[in-house]
Formats: sequence, C-alpha cells, structure tokens
Amino acid sequence: MSLRNPLLAKPNLGHLALMARFYQERTEAREYDVGHSRSEAERLAWGETQLRWHAERGKKAPPGICAGCQRDLKDIEPSIELGDGTRVHLRHDHGCLIKHGQRWRSAADRALIAIGLEKPHGFTND
Repeated sequence: MSLRNPLLAKPNLGHLALMARFYQERTEAREYDVGHSRSEAERLAWGETQLRWHAERGKKAPPGICAGCQRDLKDIEPSIELGDGTRVHLRHDHGCLIKHGQRWRSAADRALIAIGLEKPHGFTND
C-alpha cells in the first residue's frame, strides 16, 4: 500500500484505516442489522464509503465554476448548489449534475481501490 498515492489528498495511515473500517462497519450493519444479502450490503456500503471519501477528500470545483462541465457559471444561467458546496448548471437534461456525480464517484472508486478495498461485484456508478 502506497502512502504517496496522488489519488488521496494528504493520505495517512489513520485515514486509510478509517475508510476500510467504515466500509466494513457499513457492510455489516446493512447485512446484519437491516437484513440485506451480503452482496447487496457491500454495494450499499460502497456507495456510502464513496460519499464519505468525497466529503472528506474529494476535489471540489472552484467558486464560479460548474462542477459538471467545468465552465464558468454565468448569472444568466440557472445553477444549483449541491450538498458538497459546489454548483452545477441546472439544465433540463441534468447533464452537468450527472457528469459531476460520475466524476466524483469515479475518483472515489480509484482512491478506495488504491487503499486496498475491493469494489463490490455488480456496483455501478450509474
């Protein structure tokens, strides 16, 4: 396991261990407390772990830049602020929102896999 992985901002053993432990705990909670199958519990926990990684380590678009298309947000174009503090163009096809979600989930996947977690079979970022 490399502690100099560029996919992780300021990686350290404590954070790596916390992410792995969080994933394991969420998987067990979904399986034993809620009653999901092991494979479904792993997929649900992966999504939760992606979200946590993004909140703690994910790259955020600078103010005034759409997190989806990476272009300037103009006052005349409607936009929406997301839970992570970034903004995306508010378009009828939701293209910028979708692109932003795909981008940060893919980044989270790469980072989580780089720390030794295994993406659950059947999990997609769609």
